[in-house]
Amino acid sequence: MKLRPLLLPLVSGILIGSAAAWWLPGHTSTPVADGTSSEPPQAPVAILIRPERLASADADTAVREWLALPELAEDSPQEEQAARRLRLRALLTRLPDNRLSMLMDALVTREIETECALRRLVFEVWTERDAPAAAQWASGRSTGHYTQAHRRDDVTLATRSWANTDWDGAYLWATKLTDGELSPHLANVLLEQLAAHDPGRAITLAQSRGDEFFKSAREKILKAWSQTSPGDAIRWFIPHMTADDHSRWTLLDAATRWIAANPTEAVDVLVQTKGSEDDDSRSLLESTFHQVTSRPDAARGLAGVLLRRDDLADQNRLLARLLGHWQQSDPIATLAWLDTIKDGTKRGELVDQVARTWGFISEKTRLEFNLRLPEGAQRDETIKNTLTSWAKAAPDDALAWLEKHPNSGYTQIVESIQGVIVGNLAATDLPAALGRWETLPDGDAKQSAVGPIIDAWSKQDPAAAAAWLLPRVDLKRGNSLSSDDPMQKLMRRWSANDPATALRWVESHPDKNTRQVLANAFTNHFGDADAPDPRARAALYATIRDEDLRKRLLQSHAWSWLHTNYKAAGEWLESSDAFTPEQVARMLVEQDPYRNR
Repeated sequence: MKLRPLLLPLVSGILIGSAAAWWLPGHTSTPVADGTSSEPPQAPVAILIRPERLASADADTAVREWLALPELAEDSPQEEQAARRLRLRALLTRLPDNRLSMLMDALVTREIETECALRRLVFEVWTERDAPAAAQWASGRSTGHYTQAHRRDDVTLATRSWANTDWDGAYLWATKLTDGELSPHLANVLLEQLAAHDPGRAITLAQSRGDEFFKSAREKILKAWSQTSPGDAIRWFIPHMTADDHSRWTLLDAATRWIAANPTEAVDVLVQTKGSEDDDSRSLLESTFHQVTSRPDAARGLAGVLLRRDDLADQNRLLARLLGHWQQSDPIATLAWLDTIKDGTKRGELVDQVARTWGFISEKTRLEFNLRLPEGAQRDETIKNTLTSWAKAAPDDALAWLEKHPNSGYTQIVESIQGVIVGNLAATDLPAALGRWETLPDGDAKQSAVGPIIDAWSKQDPAAAAAWLLPRVDLKRGNSLSSDDPMQKLMRRWSANDPATALRWVESHPDKNTRQVLANAFTNHFGDADAPDPRARAALYATIRDEDLRKRLLQSHAWSWLHTNYKAAGEWLESSDAFTPEQVARMLVEQDPYRNR
């Protein structure tokens, strides 16, 4: 097993060498120089591992033959693209460095994406072999299908590679480029590279180029420096960067890294630093909370430090804000940390403050936070409110939670949840809902389930629903029902869908008060967009057998109709025998729209 890493280069060399031998059978392996070589002949295995480079003439021929291959289409099969890459790698293995530019010069004229990928492969190989030459070639090219973006990417790649072995040479070359956009970009890239191990020199070089350049470079320097020493980086950069919106996120990332590494030290500095120009009350420490809470180690460490810092004037607020962010990203970890606080009062205060900034967390998780509150009436009320909200969406889950947390104070909320369950059940299994409703104890919970039952039942059989509901309606409260009363809602729907049947049911009740209340509920549908035509409704009222009820409904209807359409209502009154001529005359005079003009 230990020999496997050593075998990989050998196997790779054999494969590439074999490909080269397969594709270049006609090209001899003569030395590159002037035909002489002081090196002894290579053994066959050595040739396979590192094949000899082609002589100049053979290299030119190999490049021309490669370029003569048909260009790969955008939709060419993956197998064909893989085979072309393998053949290209075989060529590059034996191609001298001084022929790579010849190949690149030709490839930059091709625009097909698959060909651009092959060109990138050539440039990457060139960068590995001779990064300075590759960088200098790319910096001078911006023609055809080799766009500014291609040029920038390639020059950046090669310059980075160049700097790995000769940073000073690469930086000097980059700063002397006449391209006003490319030169500063490369200088920034290289200073970021330098800042990872020598931030002091990187800062000095950046400042030597003037304030404008330093402003563009400091973000990259901070980013690299903070990877190894975030505290030192932030201390140095805070005076330069807190007011700069573009660098603020880099500063926050660095601060988060510092908090994770040394929260005690970080708090002392960050809590005294303003985090935003737009909000004087927020410190840089508070501005990091969103990033910090995405890292459990950093969140735990910072929470622990803040809990011990009684000297901070806004300790509780900072802790509550931190926990508010934390519970949104990882409520389980937040709860586990809260359980480590032995002081119940302190724990309760924090939970109470977190509750004011709830994020998008489930009611079940919210209840787990509620349980951390100090025992008492306020805690029970908070839990009841959360349970009530949860029961509307998932009543069975809410009841299951209650079974695991028995408490005599929750009896009322249990009944309320059961009422919600009955109401939900009515939509799918009305008989089962009615049976379960009978088992509920009298009270608000039982009454609240009546509405959903009637709503579901009235769609199927409004007469049966009304008959079941009538004994359960308090008709002694007056002559009308509230708009949210189940009977009012039932009559509203019934009068819209089948007014004749609904009216017959209303007048079938022997009790005069009952008929009056139900009639009022029936007539409340008048005026809605889907109400019957006024003439049809008048004709319907005229069929009522109860003389008092008939006259009262017709008169009420006539008054309303005159108010909305005086001419049509007047014509109907004059042609109807429902009223005496004196009554008709009085109504026409009193409702005359021109009377008071």
